[in-house]
Amino acid sequence: MHGNRSFVDVAEIGSSGTLEEDEANRFAADFPVNENDWDAFTREQNWTEPSVRRFAENVGVHPGIVAGRLHHEKLVPYNRLTPLKDRFTWVEER
Repeated sequence: MHGNRSFVDVAEIGSSGTLEEDEANRFAADFPVNENDWDAFTREQNWTEPSVRRFAENVGVHPGIVAGRLHHEKLVPYNRLTPLKDRFTWVEER
């Protein structure tokens, strides 16, 4: 927790230097989407908005999660698929 905001560590797998952290990072990446489903989807290399929406619906996650993972794994540039992500504004409670 940093001030009034929470942050999630999105370090790349293998960059942490510890086996435990690498395992935690892999678990966090695989948790919302089954690894076999993800591998099959990424092999197709058809990362259009409609295909991402269909895949997300089939596996039961928000399309922004799929877009974010494609971005994080550097399979798709960060300037693509951004309409699939929801934007949030932090509001400070008083």
